[in-house]
Amino acid sequence: MALDTQNKLAEGETLAESAAPMSEKKRRAMLEYIAIMFIVAFLLVAVAFVLKVKDMRGEIQEVNAGARENIVSMQNTLSEEQAKSSELEAQLSEVNAQRESLRAQMEEAQAEAAQAQSAMDALEEAHSALESENTALVRSEKALTLLVAALSAQSEGDKAAFDAAMADLATFADALTGEAALLYAQLLNN
Repeated sequence: MALDTQNKLAEGETLAESAAPMSEKKRRAMLEYIAIMFIVAFLLVAVAFVLKVKDMRGEIQEVNAGARENIVSMQNTLSEEQAKSSELEAQLSEVNAQRESLRAQMEEAQAEAAQAQSAMDALEEAHSALESENTALVRSEKALTLLVAALSAQSEGDKAAFDAAMADLATFADALTGEAALLYAQLLNN
């Protein structure tokens, strides 16, 4: 019991000493210590922020590079589709010329009317098929143009232009195939 009493007295003296006001020197040293800790914490937060900004810039540059590659790829695809469309238009002109030639032959040779009529029917079917294919290519060209516009607007951060291009593209979305369709689906999900 005597030990407990002595321990309690010693604790009481320690509490009394700690409750006593600190000297000016100790208080100043403690305040300097706290200030240094705050400065160190602030510097650590600032360094972490700078590193995060640097990482984000790198990621943004990677995304921009990928978007540029996609735009170049889509422009190349668009150029190829335009070349195909021009080729089909030339073929369509050829078919139209052949059809007119067959009509003239039909008027000249009534005896070969049945033969000329079957050739004419075949050419008209080819003409319809080419017109259908041409219409599909025109729709595809329009869809690819709108997709390129949407990608450009997205890479430039122009939300209004992006939304307008995507709204217009919704009408022609069925004309997209392959990578273009996948890219359109990714844009819809973003």
